[in-house]
Amino acid sequence: MWSLKDALKSAGLGPKVSLVFDVFGYVRGRLPRAPDGSGTQISLKSWAGLGRGNSFNVDVVFVGVESFASSMFDEIDTAVHRMRQVYGTIGLGVKWVLHWQIATADANGLDVLTSEDEVDDLLSGWAVDNNAINLYFPAGWSMSDGLLGKSALPGPCPGEQSGTKGLKGSCVGLTGPLLSSRTCSHEIGHNLGLTHKQTFGENLMCQTQFANKPTWKAVALEVVDGDDQPNEVKQHCMVSRWWVV
Repeated sequence: MWSLKDALKSAGLGPKVSLVFDVFGYVRGRLPRAPDGSGTQISLKSWAGLGRGNSFNVDVVFVGVESFASSMFDEIDTAVHRMRQVYGTIGLGVKWVLHWQIATADANGLDVLTSEDEVDDLLSGWAVDNNAINLYFPAGWSMSDGLLGKSALPGPCPGEQSGTKGLKGSCVGLTGPLLSSRTCSHEIGHNLGLTHKQTFGENLMCQTQFANKPTWKAVALEVVDGDDQPNEVKQHCMVSRWWVV
């Protein structure tokens, strides 16, 4: 029989934990708001049923953590929660959300990103080498070309991040919850092997500039243009091969 106590123990968590912070992984320790500011909910029962084959884990990495304001952490929690909703529609959950940080002094200037080349430098450098998708949020994001995020396509398998040449994860700019919440799910889609679907405005993999309005709701994952998106993401090694954190 499944036990929350045993699950927390296997994850290395002590007897006194915060359900919202330690289990669901929301850094602010409270249930986040939806991108439009409305209320949200989450099911512990559904979370408990997640494991290998029907979920993936995420390493949330704060780059230049000293510069993060509380509103930025709120935005990240909203993006993670929206990601849970988006992938939940195809029976794929987000199990463990772990928090990591890179100090400004250790970021080598990559805490504030102004070009795609800098994004590449961040994604090809520092990595958490475990069984979770590396998801970076830099403290600053100012792109003249309108870039909202970038990802490996596809991303590496569990425990192979440090040995991977090229991009090791996904990066999302904090451009406001209406944009970043969709970008987060979109870039994770790339990490799980999905490509762009520019002519399908309701699809998650349509770039935001071409997506139907309001874009934060244009997040369908389906059989489209000859690709079975739900099956493709479930075949990725981060879903099919992960072990207990």
